[in-house]
Amino acid sequence: MTQPASISADYTLRPSELASVLALLVEASQPTIVWGPPGAAKSMIAQQVAAAANRQYVDVRALLLDPVDLRGIPWRDSADRTRWAPPAFLPPSDDPGLWLINLEELPSAVPMVQAALYQFVLDRRVGEYELPEGASLIACGIEPACCLYFTDMECSSYPEAEPLFPILFCNYSDPLSDWNREPWGERIDIAA
Repeated sequence: MTQPASISADYTLRPSELASVLALLVEASQPTIVWGPPGAAKSMIAQQVAAAANRQYVDVRALLLDPVDLRGIPWRDSADRTRWAPPAFLPPSDDPGLWLINLEELPSAVPMVQAALYQFVLDRRVGEYELPEGASLIACGIEPACCLYFTDMECSSYPEAEPLFPILFCNYSDPLSDWNREPWGERIDIAA
């Protein structure tokens, strides 16, 4: 069976269901965000998933990071060029092991850290640092006040149920006669 390039969906799961679903997503290297109130055992379940899959668990507290913490500190190589020393809390890029990296409180981090972490999630890299093949990423955080979807409105697949928080579709394409309409929420047009 071929895995899709990405899966985008919002689901509500009981804690007893989360571990098995999260284990499948981690094994497929599908970045996932787990939302829920403080004390809902999100991090504990992530640790259990890592232990059951024999993955090394890394807890990254996004709320406490500065952008330079992710890119690393600069150093000068033998050719007098600036390079970046990646942080020690991330696995070496050439590490052959299995990892589960949990980006804790991602929605609460400052915008510059969020931007760096989203690059990390989407591209599996930040600056010169690249995640090893055996690393999977998840994020845990409190439920957001709203969700912004930046889209060209050509999506043909949406979650089956409306999310429990407000949705704003931010359209960046020119108006087309055959646009797919948003199934819920509101749309704003931001195309130039």
